Amino acid sequence: MKLSSIVALSATTLLVVKLDIVGATNKWKLIKSKEDDHLCMGVSKVNNGGKLELVRCDDGDDDQMWDLDNGKLKIKEDDDYCVEARAKKNKILRLRKCRNTRKQKWRYNENHDDEWTPRSDDDLCVGYRSGGDPDKGNQLALMNCNGEKEQGWKWD
Repeated sequence: MKLSSIVALSATTLLVVKLDIVGATNKWKLIKSKEDDHLCMGVSKVNNGGKLELVRCDDGDDDQMWDLDNGKLKIKEDDDYCVEARAKKNKILRLRKCRNTRKQKWRYNENHDDEWTPRSDDDLCVGYRSGGDPDKGNQLALMNCNGEKEQGWKWD
């Protein structure tokens, strides 16, 4: 947050304060499953190698709040970590320290089945097995895009 102030004093002691709030909008959002909007994209642990999982939505949990920043999908708990794709089918998604690599660049296709795809391979989508159970730690992985609701997400 950027804060600046201007003070002007006169015979009547006039005080003017100017506030510039930068980034005041809430950029952090849940990524909800289209199959069940009580299920969200979350992470087991925020560390290098932390696995992405299907979890019960909780907008108060920073392990479930995301920001798409210049193509990088960052986690609120520690925005030095980004989702990284090893562009191979059935590869579990993990967090890695953010760096300048295509493996960490993502695209949200809002106009095409609401899919998350790695920029390194548009034929793969983030998904989970149908009937995903967050109590069993259902991990998120890259799958061939097929338009199924297990690959659809609401950027909420």
